Parts: sequence; C-alpha cells; structure tokens
Amino acid sequence: MRMLDFPEEILLKDILGIPVAVFIHSTKRGPALGGTRALNYSEMIDFFNDGLKLSSAMTFKAIWARLPLGGGKAIINADGKEITNKEFTKRYAEFLNEINAKKIKFITSVDIGCGEEFVDMVSQYTPYITGRSVLIKGLGDPSPQTAKGVFLAIKTAVELDGNTLQGKICNVQGAGKVAMPLMKMLVKEGSFVYFSEKDGDPFAENKAQEAEKIGAIRVSENGIYDLPCHIFIPCAIGGTMNKSTISRLSSLCRFVIGGANNILNTPEDGILLHQRKTFYVPDFIVNRWGLEWVTQEKNGVNNKLSAEDNLSDIQADVKNILRISRAYNFAPSELADIISQKILDGKAKSIEDAYNNNLP
Repeated sequence: MRMLDFPEEILLKDILGIPVAVFIHSTKRGPALGGTRALNYSEMIDFFNDGLKLSSAMTFKAIWARLPLGGGKAIINADGKEITNKEFTKRYAEFLNEINAKKIKFITSVDIGCGEEFVDMVSQYTPYITGRSVLIKGLGDPSPQTAKGVFLAIKTAVELDGNTLQGKICNVQGAGKVAMPLMKMLVKEGSFVYFSEKDGDPFAENKAQEAEKIGAIRVSENGIYDLPCHIFIPCAIGGTMNKSTISRLSSLCRFVIGGANNILNTPEDGILLHQRKTFYVPDFIVNRWGLEWVTQEKNGVNNKLSAEDNLSDIQADVKNILRISRAYNFAPSELADIISQKILDGKAKSIEDAYNNNLP
C-alpha cells in the first residue's frame, strides 16, 4: 500500500497570520513537484491529512507519468481570494526560495484556490513555480489536459468492456475546471451526464449554470451517490469513495474513474470496489496529464501543440491495469500501488519492467 505517514520533510510557515505547510513526500527520483492548494480547514488535523495524502499521490503520479520527479504538496489554510495579493504572493515566493536554498528541491504549481493569477504573481519572485498563463509565456491552465486524460481513460475502460459511451449514464461530482471540459466531451460522445455541486454555495451555483448549458443535469450533492449510473466520476475533493458511499452506488455502476486526487478514502475502499465488480482506475494514473503539462513548461516548452505531442499514453496503462487486474484477481488500486512502490524502492526499473517481470 501507499506510504502516507512518513514524508521526507514537512516545512511550516506563518505568512501574514496564515498557516502554510509544504509536504515533501519523496525526492528519491528527483525534485518534489506538487501544486499549492488554498482551502479553509476548520481542523488542523484535516489540513495535515490533506497534505500527507496529496504529496503521496504526486509521487505516484510522477512515476506513472515516467518523469524524474518526486512528490510534494503545499497547503495554505485560507480561501484563494485571501492570498492573491502582492504582499502574500511575495512572502510565499520567499518561502519557496528558502526551502530550495536548503537543498530541499520543491517546485509548485496550480491547484484548488491557486490558479494562473496566483502563479503569475508568485513567479515574479521565484523560479520554483510553474503553470503560468499564456500572457507571460506559460502553457496556461493544465485543467483541460487533465480532463482529456480522464476522458480517454473512461473511454478506454468502457471499450475494453465491449461498449461505447453512447447512452451511458455518467455521474460527475463537481463542475469545476476539470469536470466542465470532461462533461462536454462525455455529452459529445452521447452520454447522459448528471452532476453535483456544493448545495447553497453561490460560486458553485454559477458553475452549475454553465454545466447545465452544455446539457448536463444537476442533482443534489448527496443524491449523486444514489442515482443509477454506469460510470461514477469524482472530480471535486478526495475521499468521496468510502464504505458508506460505495454501498450506495447502483448495481449498474461498472467503473469509478475521476479527476480528483485521492478518490479513495482508504486503500481498502479500492478492494471493496473490486469485490463488487466495479473497476476503479487509480486517479494518479488517469489525471497525470496536468502534472506533465506544467512540467513541460518548467522544462522550457511553451508551445501547446508540442506539449500535447509529448503527453504520455494513459490509454495503454488503463488497458494493462485492467487486463492484469482481471488475470490475477487484484484490485486495480492495489496493483497500481504495488507496481509504484516497487519502482520507488528500486525493485523494478520501470512500469513496463514491473508489468513484464515484477508482477505480484
């Protein structure tokens, strides 16, 4: 199983009265890269748990993206609107410079609450951030690429079952930057798309209205679990797949595949999905194109067409994970974790090596 509890380093900082933490999960394979997330956490235990899980996910995402990177995550205990100002972004950039001056290599990027505007402002004072807007010669928001990778994973999984997306019912959690383009692609394929957003949130209401314009149908935040579907697609926060919610999924539900990080609340939830013959394709496999996008920018690529040509083959990994899962009766989540850990521990040279010679 994934190592969540023992990061290499946790660095804390109070910036203008706002708690900030950088979680370095692993630098075994290269500098740690992970976005900066800005959310209001009512409990500090949730703040730290999020950092531990998200930094771990980035380590595994880099492995499946075949990138010489480790995993990390920055968490800011504040609303995104509170931090998009000159003084905070300058102080935050200085914190990133301090971390890297200590030879703890960490590069950050966009995430919830920290979009292109935030990155553009921080990048004035530090080189240790990527995901800039096209206005300052970046590749722009990576979310559409993340969405496309998730879409291809869903389409591939369905086709492996001998079906198409035409007429399939897809339940999507969220209507944000990844979910919106993903829903557009699903509708275009002829799927029936239902989605949920935060009930009573004015910002969420605006997003919901946009989703309804493309033909998606809104259901309640809690009711999304009970609505019959063929594919359940978490694209908001992590941990939405747990013992309670999994038991509510329709017997029709064949796949759980989404753009959110850490979709499973615990590793055991992946096994539970497998036992009910609902195939979960791990999020760090299917949503990795966002990481690849911002990494290319960091490496000097600023042409979108060139960047698209360099994206890795998510479809091949989906085929292999599901094929091997069925052959060995391993949950896909368990299999992906085992392969990733073998690479991290140096017991397999690559994912392909693990496929061919290092299977459980």
